[in-house]
Amino acid sequence: MNPDDFSPEAKSLLGAATLAVLGGTVRALRTPQCTTRQLAIEFVTSMFAGVIAWLIMRGWGMSDYSLVALVGASGYVAPRVLDIISKKACNLL
Repeated sequence: MNPDDFSPEAKSLLGAATLAVLGGTVRALRTPQCTTRQLAIEFVTSMFAGVIAWLIMRGWGMSDYSLVALVGASGYVAPRVLDIISKKACNLL
């Protein structure tokens, strides 16, 4: 598959998800007793939080670089981001 086949939006999402995963990986590796299981859980959690954050923020009119940076940071703080998103969603419902 050729990377040029992807739309700019898909490329932005892929970059954001990648940075979110890297942020979560850094967070997991900084813990004193990082296990393979913990690293795998952090990988999935940070990717999910990054994608959700990207979906929420993509319509805010910010540049792709700002969007990807914020989503990458959300991967680092994935558990807190998911808590915030779930509370906001519950308040809307």
